[in-house]
Amino acid sequence: MQIRLKPDATHKRLSMFQQLRVALPVLLLAGCGGNSSSSSSTPSTPVAPTATVSSIAVSGNSPALGDTSQFTATATLSTGSTQDVTAQATWQSSDAAVATVSSAGIVRSMAAGEADITATYSGVRGSQHVRVAAAVVTRTLTGIITDDSTGRPIVEQAEAQIMDGENAGKAGRVDANGRYAIPDLAPGTFMVRARATGYESRDHQVAMDATDMRVDFALRAQSRDVPCSYALTPDSIPDVGYIPGQISVAIRRTSGSCAWSASTDANWKRIRAWPLVVAASRWIGPAAARVSP
Repeated sequence: MQIRLKPDATHKRLSMFQQLRVALPVLLLAGCGGNSSSSSSTPSTPVAPTATVSSIAVSGNSPALGDTSQFTATATLSTGSTQDVTAQATWQSSDAAVATVSSAGIVRSMAAGEADITATYSGVRGSQHVRVAAAVVTRTLTGIITDDSTGRPIVEQAEAQIMDGENAGKAGRVDANGRYAIPDLAPGTFMVRARATGYESRDHQVAMDATDMRVDFALRAQSRDVPCSYALTPDSIPDVGYIPGQISVAIRRTSGSCAWSASTDANWKRIRAWPLVVAASRWIGPAAARVSP
């Protein structure tokens, strides 16, 4: 008689557990082997080197006395590229009595002189030399140009001009009241000339110091006389032979108002002025009588 035993549930669970104990290490080893194979087949990414600062360039314009100017700092990196580091740099002035600089690179001039503005970034320095010029003191020359005979202002075509020195060429024309002004003059000694159309020019030596000056001019009107000229009738002595006698000559003024004198081209004639009479001891031929202003 053959007896068959049926495995119970407990025996079946124990058998499965024993199988897992054998299979699990094999699966783990297989998984580790796969990761190792995959890692060896993928190349690693190289790490880029860190860029360093090679130099710092500082740029900006020297401000006029009392003004400000923005300076900038530019870093050149080891890669060849550049970077604006104005805001990150540390700023310094070599002489704060001449120029100061803020943390933002703003330079303010304080007095005439020279200083170096330095920017430091990542341990590297750069600088620029600044020169602050002294303030230029200028003055104004004013005055009035008048007619010396009437005392009235000359209001048309009149001016005053600097003739020499550092201010040579500067000029000022008169306004409706005859007043002129020449601004922006450097102190010193120079010649001023006043002139106007129809008037004689006049010069005046000026020694201008640290204050404005006034110089008035009175100009003399140019002479309005025109050249004198006269006409004679007759303008020559006729040939009347050897008979002594005299002839009257009429004088007519054609221009001018100056005095006149008369002469002849022959020594055997005499001339008496007003009325002009040409007297001859004898007539020997034509002779001219001239009147000169």
